[in-house]
Amino acid sequence: MNLSDKNIVVFGPGVSGRATLEFLGHFDISSATIVGSGDPSEWKLDDSFLEAPFQALSQTDPRCEDIFADSDLIILSPGIAREHPLLTKALNKGVKVWCEVELAFHFFKGPIIGVTGTNGKTTTVTLLGEVFKRYGSSPFIGGNIGLPFVKSYKAQTAYDLAVLELSSFQLESLEDFHCQFSAILNVFPNHGERYENHEDYRLAKWNIISHQSHSPSVEQNDILFLGAGVGDMPEGLGSPEVVSMPENFEVDLVQEIEGFDFSQVKIVGLHNRMNIWFAWKLFSSYIERYERENLSKAKKIFKEVVYEFKGVEHRVEATGQWDGHLLYNDAKSTNWKATLTALTAVEELNLPIYLIMGGQLRGQNDLPSDEQLEQIKKSATHILTIGDSGELLSKNFPLFQYVKDLAGVKEKMLELKEKGVLLFSPGFPSFDQFNNYAHRGRCFKEVFGTEK
Repeated sequence: MNLSDKNIVVFGPGVSGRATLEFLGHFDISSATIVGSGDPSEWKLDDSFLEAPFQALSQTDPRCEDIFADSDLIILSPGIAREHPLLTKALNKGVKVWCEVELAFHFFKGPIIGVTGTNGKTTTVTLLGEVFKRYGSSPFIGGNIGLPFVKSYKAQTAYDLAVLELSSFQLESLEDFHCQFSAILNVFPNHGERYENHEDYRLAKWNIISHQSHSPSVEQNDILFLGAGVGDMPEGLGSPEVVSMPENFEVDLVQEIEGFDFSQVKIVGLHNRMNIWFAWKLFSSYIERYERENLSKAKKIFKEVVYEFKGVEHRVEATGQWDGHLLYNDAKSTNWKATLTALTAVEELNLPIYLIMGGQLRGQNDLPSDEQLEQIKKSATHILTIGDSGELLSKNFPLFQYVKDLAGVKEKMLELKEKGVLLFSPGFPSFDQFNNYAHRGRCFKEVFGTEK
C-alpha cells in the first residue's frame, strides 16, 4: 500500500489515534489532520504532530466536513460510530473509512490470529501471548488491548505473528483484513449505546471472517472457532473451515493434551475453561500449519503456561483479602452476562458472595431479565449497587441496595459480619464515576487496600 502524497484524516485523538499519527510519520504523506472533541491543546499530542504536514482540529471547526470529504483515507477511532455526521459526506463520496487495525494489516507480513466475542477476549489473547512467548515465538499482542496494531510497524522486535483482540467497533471498519485463524468466543447482548438492536452487534462480530477461505490445502485453509450465541453465519462474508466448541470441550482438550488436568488451573470458572479451550485450538492450529514437527513440544509448553497463568487484571482477578473477605476484581464487566459469568466462577469457592454492581446507564438492557434476576438471587448473598444504574436497580428491585459509590460499599460491608467473597462485577459501563474500566478496577483495589 502506498501512502505517499495522500491526504489522511485521523478521527479521534485517543490511544489508537496518536499511534496512527506516529505510524504516518514514517511516510511522505501530503497531509494528516487529527480531529476530535474539545480543544486540541488538551490532547497531549507531540509537538511534531502540530506542524506541517500534520494539523489538529476540533470537530466543531467548520473546515472539518470538507477536509473529511476531500481526504483519501479516514482512520476512525473505535469509540466513534460510522454514523457520525462528519463522516456522512465522505462516505457518500466513497472515501475509505478504516480502523487502525485495517491500516496496519496492509503492512504486517506474518500470520494473524484474531479473537472477538462479548466476553473472554482479553483473557484468551493474553494467555495465547504467554504461550507463544514460552514456545519461542515473537508475537505482537494488541488490537483492542495493549498496543494498537500500527505499533507493529518498524518496531524493534521482528514479529513472527500477530495475536489480536478485536472489538465489534473495530470490526465495523475493516475492508481487506484477513486472519488465518479466528475465534468468535460468544455473542451476548451488549453495547446498547452503540447498536440499535442485537442483530447489528452480532453481525459486526462476524466481520472477523471477511476474506477467510476454506481450502483443500492445509497451508492455505483458514479456520474459525465458534462458541455460544454466535448464531448463523451471515452470507457474503468469508468461508473458513468452521469448528464449533463441543459440549464436552473439557474432555476434548484432555484427549488432545495427554495428562492435562483442569484441577491444576489457577483461574476459576467455566468461562475460563472455555477460554483455555479456544487458546489451545488457536495455538495448535498455528503449530499444525507452520511447525507440525513441534506439536509434542507445543502441548508440553501449553500445559505449563496454563497451570501458571493467573488471569488478567480486572477480569475476575483475585486481589487478596480485606476484613476476612476474599476480593475479586471484575471491573471489566460491562453487561449482565459478564456479571453472571463472574458469579458462576466464584460460586466454585463455596462461600457467601457479596456482589457490587452498577455504572453508567446504557439505555438498553439496563434492567435484568426475569431469568437473570433469578440467577443473581440464587448466587449472591447480598447485592450493593453504585452509580447511575445502581440507583435505578434499587428503585425497581428491593434485592439491590444502593450505596452510591465504593466508599459506601466499604462502609456497608463493615456492618455485615459473615465472611465470604466480595465480588466487584459492575455489569455496566464505567463512565459515570470513572475514566474507564481499568480506572474503576484500580479504585476498587485502592478502597480495599490491595492496590500496590
